[in-house]
Amino acid sequence: MDKLSLVLYRDDDGRVPILEWLDAEVSRRNPKIAIKCRAKMRVLRDIGPKQLPVEVTKPLRDGIWELRIEYQQVNYRILYFFSRERLIVISHGCWKEAEVPPKEIDLAIRRKAAFESNTEAHAYVWQEENN
Repeated sequence: MDKLSLVLYRDDDGRVPILEWLDAEVSRRNPKIAIKCRAKMRVLRDIGPKQLPVEVTKPLRDGIWELRIEYQQVNYRILYFFSRERLIVISHGCWKEAEVPPKEIDLAIRRKAAFESNTEAHAYVWQEENN
């Protein structure tokens, strides 16, 4: 299987929502969780969602997928989508209880549309060595 590429979604103002979530919200709770989330993102990139068990990733709706991370009974979710054939785009992260809230999926759908209409403006290349 060809290796997938992974980029992060960047807002119009240059903010990268997944990095803000990991650095500000998740790291404040427990830095180990942020490290675990980044590790799962690398695994997603390296082996792809079809090779991961349903306990780790699954499609939600309208082309949006979730990457699951659990720690001490808290469900962390990273929402992502595909662009072109080999590109995974991380939209953002959230906490959830039973299901990912529809408003979070809707946000990822809007970001997918923005990304596809102007990939260059909305793609942030993740520099792993800094993460």
